Amino acid sequence: MICPNCQMVNTDDANFCMNCNYRISVVCSRCSRRVPSQAKFCDRCGLSLDQPSQGMKSLSLPHQITPAKMPVAPATAPATTSPQTMPPSPDSDPAESLEIKTPAAESPLSQFIPRELMTKLESARASSAMVGERRVVTMLFCDVKGSTSAAEQLDPEEWSEIINGAFEHMIKPVYTYEGTVARLMGDSILAFFGAPLAHEDDPQRAVLAGLDIMTRITPYREKVMRDWGIDLNLRVGINTGLVVVGAVGSDLRMEYTALGDAINLASRMEQTAAPGTVQIAYDTYKLVKPLFEFAELGGIEVKGKEEPVLAYRVLQRKMSVGRVRGVEGLHARMVGREDEMQTLRGVVDDLKQGVGRIVVVLGEAGLGKSRLVSEAQQYLESQAGYNSNWYEMSSLSYETHQAYGLVQRLIRRVSGIGYDDAPRVMEKKLTSLVESLPMENRPRAKQLFEALFGLVNNNGGPALEGESFEIELSEALQQWLRMRFSEQPTVLVFDDMHWSDPASINLIQQLLQLTTELPLVVICAMRAERQASAWQIKTAADDEFHHRYTEISLRPLSASESNELLNRLLAIPEIPDSLRANVLEKSAGNPFFVEEVVRTLIENGVVVPEERVLDGDTKRYWVATSDAADFNIPDNLQSLLAARMDQLEEATRATLQLASVIGRNFYLRVLQAVNKASPELDQHLGTLLRLDMIRESARVPEVEYSFRNPLTQEAVYKTILHKHRQEFHHQVGEVMEALYQERIDGLFGLLAHHFTLAGEHAKAIEYCRLAAHQAVAVYAYSEAAQNLNNALKLLKPDKNLETHLVVVEELADVCCLVRDFAEAISLYQQALDLLSSMADADNIRAVRLHRKIVEIATEAKWSVDADAYQKVSAVSQKSQASLRDSLQAMEDEPPHAETVHLLAALSVDAWRVQTPPDWEAAQRFAKRAVEMAEGLANAVLLSQALGALANVLDGQSLLRENLQVAQRRLEISQSADFSDPREVIDAQRGAGVALMYVGEYVKALPFLQKAEELATEIRSPDQIANALGIQAQCLFRLDRWDKVLAIEEKWRDLDLRYTRQRVGET
Repeated sequence: MICPNCQMVNTDDANFCMNCNYRISVVCSRCSRRVPSQAKFCDRCGLSLDQPSQGMKSLSLPHQITPAKMPVAPATAPATTSPQTMPPSPDSDPAESLEIKTPAAESPLSQFIPRELMTKLESARASSAMVGERRVVTMLFCDVKGSTSAAEQLDPEEWSEIINGAFEHMIKPVYTYEGTVARLMGDSILAFFGAPLAHEDDPQRAVLAGLDIMTRITPYREKVMRDWGIDLNLRVGINTGLVVVGAVGSDLRMEYTALGDAINLASRMEQTAAPGTVQIAYDTYKLVKPLFEFAELGGIEVKGKEEPVLAYRVLQRKMSVGRVRGVEGLHARMVGREDEMQTLRGVVDDLKQGVGRIVVVLGEAGLGKSRLVSEAQQYLESQAGYNSNWYEMSSLSYETHQAYGLVQRLIRRVSGIGYDDAPRVMEKKLTSLVESLPMENRPRAKQLFEALFGLVNNNGGPALEGESFEIELSEALQQWLRMRFSEQPTVLVFDDMHWSDPASINLIQQLLQLTTELPLVVICAMRAERQASAWQIKTAADDEFHHRYTEISLRPLSASESNELLNRLLAIPEIPDSLRANVLEKSAGNPFFVEEVVRTLIENGVVVPEERVLDGDTKRYWVATSDAADFNIPDNLQSLLAARMDQLEEATRATLQLASVIGRNFYLRVLQAVNKASPELDQHLGTLLRLDMIRESARVPEVEYSFRNPLTQEAVYKTILHKHRQEFHHQVGEVMEALYQERIDGLFGLLAHHFTLAGEHAKAIEYCRLAAHQAVAVYAYSEAAQNLNNALKLLKPDKNLETHLVVVEELADVCCLVRDFAEAISLYQQALDLLSSMADADNIRAVRLHRKIVEIATEAKWSVDADAYQKVSAVSQKSQASLRDSLQAMEDEPPHAETVHLLAALSVDAWRVQTPPDWEAAQRFAKRAVEMAEGLANAVLLSQALGALANVLDGQSLLRENLQVAQRRLEISQSADFSDPREVIDAQRGAGVALMYVGEYVKALPFLQKAEELATEIRSPDQIANALGIQAQCLFRLDRWDKVLAIEEKWRDLDLRYTRQRVGET
């Protein structure tokens, strides 16, 4: 049983809610009496609660709502998206779906639903497309305050009549703004905005619905007080969060499953709201802050929350809307729109000469249409001594089917009619408006304008009907605007015209003629949606007024422009390159997306401000606290992207979801195989291409598509339930293995990703390792480390010890390559601990791990600071002792590669670490390493041993002997089958060093330059630095100061790109 107080799911026989201690009850269907859940009969009217036909579930429609009592709502609600569909929720109550068997059109709720919305809900109920989808929605709770005590004062029939009337005023506003009633609970409702129909402004719609509820209930509240002496008051609570949506039932209510505490928090907002008010939580507030006036209520204690939740009381809509998009407190100059801005300046300059123009600005959401127009307004207003009018009107998404809505806004804006003006005030202003018209036209024009605004007409003029009304209204509007704008240059801006109603579009199209008669510029900003009514404005302007028509199509910003925008937003940004790249990749050149991602990073504390004093001035720096590679999509972007997805039919939507599982880029062959070669697949892809949600990115060697925007792929993916994602990833992984056997080595990372999310950890670990090996082979060390860390996360501590040991050692090896010595030693020690816990521990493996620790200590002595070296050295001493104990036993055994490595390591340790150097021991170990390597016929191994011997000879000042060994090593390293690039570089450097020490500086330089070149190719900063240092010494001795200074510049660049620990010392 679901608690009507907090929505907690309890056992069927529970008396009290396990979450909020609320006494759970059922409602008698005859008298509305709440009775305990164990009751068999109502204790007020005696109705049997055991009868299936009369018993009342806690979530059933609580009262009989009849058409006679409640008139059908007028069909004036908007419709901004095409019908959506949802599947049955796996957690829904089967019994509940049997409650009402009537068709949806006969459901009691149908009386409140506008005609356009009813069509959409019917479609959603019939097609069941959103099977268990995860959706970010805005939830609205509304209840009658004090209903229990009020009901006890009245006869059950009277109370039923009162509460039915209240429901009309609670439910109608929900459907006006295309929300959906999810639950009716005695004296309260729960509504969703964002499912099954998503809009990019669902939080705004929910708040508007809450305010409308309060406005609509006022006259009804007064009536109830007059007739029954009852003070009936409502309260509304709103929050935005995640739910799993289910099916739209035959009763037109929507099933859902709560995720987290989003619904509980919405309920808590309603419970703590003052009667007659709308109260919202912070997650909704941050999305609608610029649109409404608020009173801050501070923190509200919420059970299960460690910190109080910020709450806000909504007071009213703002008359002047604040900055809806962008980051509060941060403002950047416009980027990447210089050509477009120059075009608009030209239009403004023409207007100054009295020439009218028509401008259509096209672009997808977020590309900056409104910002561009705003910059043009600033340019116009900056013209000294120039007087002009600038009127801007925006269409609203929830008024698409409100006839003449945009025309009403035009008249309001120009004549100063307020939205809160009383009818008498409006009538007075309309009278003033028509006074500019010829006397004989004024009465009829006033009648037309009053009819447009729904005012009662008493002037006795002819009736206004249909087409004749439109024709006369157009004539009156044009005549008024001619008189109004004939003397002063004017700009009319119609923004978001893709949401405009058809009636307004027809009238505005007829107004275009005025640009040929008046100093008038008409700017229409819209998305490039050909199916929208506003598209006919573009077509008509281009066809009929081509000589005055200008079209501006906005493109996404380039990578450099997006980076410039990021720099301008954060002023002095200090953020890691990886985070910067992630922000730019996900925003895909959309300025709005860049700003919203930055806003999210700031709100989540990923990027924080820091004040610094430089040269006496205090400047704000933005500093990253983490790379935040997996930051979530901002809620308002999720809503915008979900609204686009909801335009799709069920099958196309399913195809898009499968594609999102494959990835941002997906091969047609893979999608065909996963989608079971659906015959409609080509049609689905064609639809997605036309809507610009995907694009064809390649046809060779095979057809490949990619999501137009990475955030679209993420938003679509997030709608899929976790259990379905796992199944899809398994299918994709197996399909890719089967299709791409011949080139599977290029897909290791992708296969690791799919099998990880499929829960197939053994496969995922193996592919992670293969991807890491591949990354090391191309010197992509950070990617190698990431893959190995991913593998470690999938390994269970006490299982798969062998695999665990292998992965830990491989990760330590990568840390050595990037000179992260502390982490490498820690990992080698971890590997030794794992080895000691294995029953069949391999002694050679232990020797190898200890040897690698000693090699790190040897290298670290000259590469890190003293404190860091002391830590490394302390660990190394234990490994040195272990190696010396192992050496004798290993020398008595047949030659082994690890023995050669061990001898070379002990040789270097003897002269580089020991104090004083033990040159005799060093030479003995090195010569034994060379002898053993020669017996193993391993070129790489022999080169390494010769390198150890050369170092000893160098240190003993046996320079000619050193040169001979270095030349032999160089010859070996140049063989065709030599496989170690780092050893090749060291052999080149060694030859150069040996020549320098015998005074052959000119001969040494080519070898050192080759070493630098090869080290740069494999991104080995320590080897680059070493080669540069030796080159500088040779050039110094040759008195080539210009070349020495050039080497110094290279060194500075290297020092900037890598830490000193990575570069080392020479």
